[in-house]
Amino acid sequence: MQLTKEQEAIYRLVYRVNEEKQRLEFHELWNPEEKYDNRFVVMPLTSTYVKLERLCGGTEMKNIIGSSKDPLPSEPGHPASWIDLIRIVYAKNNIREKPMTCCLTKYKYSPDNIASSVSHHGNKCIVGGHMVKRGKGQRVIRGDFYLLHICQGHNSNGLCRYYFKVKPAGTTALKMSNYKKLNSKLLATLLNLADKDGDIDFDLETFCTENNIQLDSVFSE
Repeated sequence: MQLTKEQEAIYRLVYRVNEEKQRLEFHELWNPEEKYDNRFVVMPLTSTYVKLERLCGGTEMKNIIGSSKDPLPSEPGHPASWIDLIRIVYAKNNIREKPMTCCLTKYKYSPDNIASSVSHHGNKCIVGGHMVKRGKGQRVIRGDFYLLHICQGHNSNGLCRYYFKVKPAGTTALKMSNYKKLNSKLLATLLNLADKDGDIDFDLETFCTENNIQLDSVFSE
């Protein structure tokens, strides 16, 4: 779901800190007239491009688990895909690095550091891969990550246990924030409710049950 710049400014999600379970839980759609104390966290609806960051050759990276359901951002330039976002940002910042090539070496490394070749490395199917540095959690809930141009060979759920290395020349990564995978049907419903005047009763648990949406999968864990 693509959002306009005006919608991004208006439509935000509010989470409440559950101290007992040590996690954030969905509370409501952001109300600009409401004052939220430090028990709440207000966040935008989509992953957001923050800045460019140079990763040196040999930087060890791992895939984020379950990132295929992360909704596309709407800025900058209304990209059609994650690799399209990389191309737009590169062009805007005069980055000469070729985004349609894989920025990783052809090897995958097991947890015990044994190297083997990645199948179909360097093929023509280049994607924008959601990645974190080795040592960071791969099941990102809501946080920062890197967007790298990688081949489909590296972008595989079957390789989540492995880590990879950036090519010796290094690469320019897009630093992203607010990663999440919001269920599109729930998002559309929340936006529709936000456009209505007056108080409206909406029970999140009932809605998810009726629409076969698992509450623990509304946002990835």
